[in-house]
Amino acid sequence: MKKIRIEFYPEFKMSPLSFWVHKNLDGEAWIYATKFEPELPPPVPGKGYPMLIVSVLGMEIFFSSVEEIEHFLDVFQQKNMPTSLKLSKLRSENSGPNQHWLSRFPSHLKSWSKRQKIIPVVQQGLQKFKDLYN
Repeated sequence: MKKIRIEFYPEFKMSPLSFWVHKNLDGEAWIYATKFEPELPPPVPGKGYPMLIVSVLGMEIFFSSVEEIEHFLDVFQQKNMPTSLKLSKLRSENSGPNQHWLSRFPSHLKSWSKRQKIIPVVQQGLQKFKDLYN
């Protein structure tokens, strides 16, 4: 079953991709930072901070920003995905590949045939998420 939903929260809620996509520019720890590149998304007026939840192939995938969704799609659309070691080195020397979101993603869903089923659903979610800010 494929399902896309958006939930709203009074404060920004991290997804498994947040640390890897939004690099902290100040503070020693990500959770204490106030400046990020790219910036964290603003709240949707009258609703709060959105969290996109995509349910597909028995898995729920969480996203907190457009940039996170686009990064996920950039990785998943590659027939030969990069390793979590390669991706983690792009972010930081101190964060090992075992902590990377791709390393934590269920291996039975990483095959090209499964990713081809996941990608279009996440793309639909991306459009719904973008529509929140238009």
